[in-house]
Amino acid sequence: MARDKCKACGSSDLYHGRMAAQGGVMLGRAKGMSWSMVMIKCAVCVTCGAVEPYVEDTGLAKVREWKAAESHQVPPTTDSGSPINPGTILLFLALTGVFAALIVHMLSIAEKLK
Repeated sequence: MARDKCKACGSSDLYHGRMAAQGGVMLGRAKGMSWSMVMIKCAVCVTCGAVEPYVEDTGLAKVREWKAAESHQVPPTTDSGSPINPGTILLFLALTGVFAALIVHMLSIAEKLK
């Protein structure tokens, strides 16, 4: 929930907006094949530059619903970040094979042009 005063300096000169990093920072949670998302907003103190992230009341209601539905929690991530998806690994291997075949083909064309 947004504040009226800066926690760092007490100023009431705040700018409220959305946080952005690669298209926006969002909390998301899987529900079957679809995602339910909550936009994270922020208050920036114009006086001292402090930034405070927050979720609006409608988004907070969604997060509370997620918490209540314990059986639909997103699986915990590994220490290195996101869980490894086998489909992603297969896609990476397939693309690597295609790239290798393309290089071999280009090398054979280069040999013929000599």
